Amino acid sequence: MDVAVTAKRLGANSVTMISLETEDSLPATPEEMERALEEGIRHKGGWGPKEVSEKAARLRGLHSRSVPVSEKNRADFRRYMMKMIL
Repeated sequence: MDVAVTAKRLGANSVTMISLETEDSLPATPEEMERALEEGIRHKGGWGPKEVSEKAARLRGLHSRSVPVSEKNRADFRRYMMKMIL
């Protein structure tokens, strides 16, 4: 939530946060969710990364896909992100 709010405050035209979790299972307090909504941040639950676009070592986009929410998908997502980072 903090990253999404900060991006908006730093001038992003729009911010859409994606997560595997639905709103009722996000690791965020109700106050954080309310602040994000007030800032105009959208949330799409049940979505995960498909592809990261970059140009000249700079992030250009994150392509996402709808995924069913499950513990297996969460574990697969963690492994995928670790590969992207390392």
